[in-house]
Amino acid sequence: MADRRIPDAGVTLIEILAVLVIIGISAGVVTLALPGRAPSRGIAQEAELLQSRLNLAAERSLIAARYMRLDWGSDGYGFEVWDGERWEAAGDRKQIEFSLSDANGSRAGEVLITPDGISETGRVTLLRLGTGTSQRSVRFDGARASVSP
Repeated sequence: MADRRIPDAGVTLIEILAVLVIIGISAGVVTLALPGRAPSRGIAQEAELLQSRLNLAAERSLIAARYMRLDWGSDGYGFEVWDGERWEAAGDRKQIEFSLSDANGSRAGEVLITPDGISETGRVTLLRLGTGTSQRSVRFDGARASVSP
């Protein structure tokens, strides 16, 4: 009589591979379900954020009767306060994914925010976020900022 195989003698290679595939798929699903980087803001949201920050800086300048400025460059933008002798940072610099320029196309500069709410030049400052067709403009008249497409 031929030797018969005992049913619980071990596992086959196919069974081991099936278990490995199930573990791999489960690990992939868990990895995708974990939170990653925060989603990047769109250009419209970034323009509204800049508008809100300019309006807040204008209010702070008025309340504290101190000069402030928006300083921007290729590394982002930030607000500074004049302490009577020098400019001091008023918070962290904001990194942005879009290009920021003024009406002349300059990618670095500053906008003075005065306590009386009148722009330094007497004109409206126009800041552009983005390039090409994906662009928003933030207008600042010294007291109030607004977004336009």
